[in-house]
Amino acid sequence: MLPPIIKLLRPKQWSKNVFVFLPLFFDKKFTDVNLLGLTVVCFVIFSLAASAVYCLNDILDRHADALHPEKCKRPIASGAVSVSAGWAAMALCALLAVGLTLWLLPQLTWLLLGYMALNVAYSLWLKHVSLIDMLIVASFYVMRVLAGAMTGDIVPSQWIVVMTFLLALFLVLGKRRDDVMLQADG
Repeated sequence: MLPPIIKLLRPKQWSKNVFVFLPLFFDKKFTDVNLLGLTVVCFVIFSLAASAVYCLNDILDRHADALHPEKCKRPIASGAVSVSAGWAAMALCALLAVGLTLWLLPQLTWLLLGYMALNVAYSLWLKHVSLIDMLIVASFYVMRVLAGAMTGDIVPSQWIVVMTFLLALFLVLGKRRDDVMLQADG
């Protein structure tokens, strides 16, 4: 079992960041060890950025999460991690993500900052706006693909962008359906 502070970072969700590898795969550069290594760094950067946002989201939603049948088990909602520790974890992850980007992949700086800013806006407000929330979540997947393309100096095709967006939208719609079904059963 993961310690609560690690659980707060939601490492299970980092799997979404494998989308940064898609441009490398589809451009047949997966065997380029240098590009693969840089893309692993990109994966770590986006995992840290996502963890920072998960911390923020859990801090902001702690009262509502405490009333939810599943989300009440989250570290902050359950009281296993303090709000101040959540802020510290968020700041550390965000600083590491930005620092690694500036140091190793400076070409990603604006994309990463945009990704993080949109995530903050999503956590604060946009997740409560129907349809817009799903479009934004789907766009996060596209941003990961674009980050992978920028890391490998690959021009992404229109198809990879469109198909990523549509696949992500399908996944988001499926998750929203499951959430609605859970509420209907409760």
